[in-house]
Amino acid sequence: MRALVLLPLLLAACGLSDKKPVAELSESQADEMCAEYDVRSVTCGEGDVTLTLDFNDDCAAMVGDVTAECTATVGDYRFCMDAVAAASDDALCSEGIPGECAAIFAAACLVDEDG
Repeated sequence: MRALVLLPLLLAACGLSDKKPVAELSESQADEMCAEYDVRSVTCGEGDVTLTLDFNDDCAAMVGDVTAECTATVGDYRFCMDAVAAASDDALCSEGIPGECAAIFAAACLVDEDG
């Protein structure tokens, strides 16, 4: 019986589930998810453009603004961030954000800041 009681506690201690919708994250959960990745700066071209991907500072605020219709999950976010981390500087400069990020940047997940 003790093993049955401890199992949910152990699962909760393992972090956020990949299946959890980003739109349902609490502020502390968003902070936890965003803290999994570091800042990455990429200088493109002859130093004309510096692309800074700051997942810790910008991410939690962005997650708080996700629409309720957003179906992206924590797993989608991790898939995207793993692809960004694995991409070369040249690829990020020439191709932009990897295709693995499509679910995160889907129209339903973006908030129109102008309206």
